[in-house]
Amino acid sequence: MPYFDFVIAVPDNRKNAYILNILKGMGKKFRVGIFIDYDQFNYHKRARTNHQFLRKLLEFGAKEVTEESECAVFLVPILRYSEGFLHKVSRHGFVKYQKIVSYFRFWFDTHHYSVIKNKFKFSVLYSEDPILMQTILARDGVDFPIANNIRSINFIYTTYPAFPDDFELDYLIIFPTKLGFKRRRADEPDILAKYNFIRNINKLLKQIPLSDKIAYKHHSVVDGGTPFIERKLEGALSYLPTTLIKLIKKFIEVACQLDRDGHQPNSFRGRVIKVLIGCEYFLMRDRCNNFSQFTENHNLSAELFYPNIGKGIISGRSNAVWGALKAELAVYNCDDNVPGSGFGDFQPALEIIYERCGITPCRGELRFDQSAFNKVNQPDSLDLVDYLSNEIVK
Repeated sequence: MPYFDFVIAVPDNRKNAYILNILKGMGKKFRVGIFIDYDQFNYHKRARTNHQFLRKLLEFGAKEVTEESECAVFLVPILRYSEGFLHKVSRHGFVKYQKIVSYFRFWFDTHHYSVIKNKFKFSVLYSEDPILMQTILARDGVDFPIANNIRSINFIYTTYPAFPDDFELDYLIIFPTKLGFKRRRADEPDILAKYNFIRNINKLLKQIPLSDKIAYKHHSVVDGGTPFIERKLEGALSYLPTTLIKLIKKFIEVACQLDRDGHQPNSFRGRVIKVLIGCEYFLMRDRCNNFSQFTENHNLSAELFYPNIGKGIISGRSNAVWGALKAELAVYNCDDNVPGSGFGDFQPALEIIYERCGITPCRGELRFDQSAFNKVNQPDSLDLVDYLSNEIVK
């Protein structure tokens, strides 16, 4: 029966990118196995990126667990797994382990915590922000009996950079998921929220020296990234010169008499504002490069590339913001809506972190309060790779 020092469960790439950093830290010292939940991994909208991630894991030294195996330590992150995968692990003992541990990132559904805890009875839980984690679990009424066995860990993405020599940027624009623009459980994203967001980005760009290198990254929930504007509109605008796009933008702004804080526009004005958003988007593209021009791994988690960024990230309501603060990068929140205005309907944990760190709307101003760094970094945090290495050799 194959033996590994360490095995980690992997449902997909988006929430497991840090495995590349673990492999960087462990080097060739240990035999590391990856046990993949293919029911999740082969999800058609992310399959290409997931398999690119798998190739990177193997390139970095991991071995795929394809038959019944043994290991010293089995790491099962708090994530969603398919029922078939959970049954295979917990009932059939496909991976026989001496010790099982887990890893919790604050924004994941607390329901997954209860499922994993009940099925695997892990003895140690690693977290980059235990205080925030316990706040979220308590808010959702989740029983948390192993509070004394939490291990506070460093932000592994910067401790062991995955792609340290690939490129350097000053700023990275990270587009949130379209869910980030919903308000008060609306079915569709708020069109004015999207307009204000992209307009604020362009206002910021005017304040950044032309010598600074800036890239934009689409949300990576699907292969190739989620487009910010409709494909047909993008295709139509691509034929127009920048001067004409600027004229169209100016005409629409005057004709619609847009109110930043106004009500959701009617159907006709909504379609017109979508054109205006497209114009703003193309003006942004004139100033920045697509992230895909810097790396073939552009659709992997943005956090993997924080060590390559020198100054900050530009985003909205996004999980990427918390990681940027951990990496001590300035955060420019271009979403005009503040917590409390439907914000918590999208990601309750994000509302907590934005309020704790004072990540208020920048309104297009290049300003950031660096005291936010101290509100996410734990002074007594230790190294995850060291923790895992110690567990293996016990």
